[in-house]
Amino acid sequence: MWAGNPAMTIILRATVLMIMAWIIGCAVGGLAQHTAEEHIEQHKLDHPIPSDFGDDESHRDAELLGGNNNEEEIIVPATRPDTPLT
Repeated sequence: MWAGNPAMTIILRATVLMIMAWIIGCAVGGLAQHTAEEHIEQHKLDHPIPSDFGDDESHRDAELLGGNNNEEEIIVPATRPDTPLT
């Protein structure tokens, strides 16, 4: 107001610039998020976590139940954590 601009002009200019800054911020943020996701996916492909459960049956562990010499021992193959026991 010291520069002689009416209050409505100041508020209108500030609102327009605020909206423009919000749009630019959303675009830059979306670009940054996309770039980060690409780098994470590439890192996952380059450095896979070794699986404890392979597709080959010979690599599967077996759990020994029982242990008493008088009882029959039962061998149960290990299952994936997300697979229900049947």
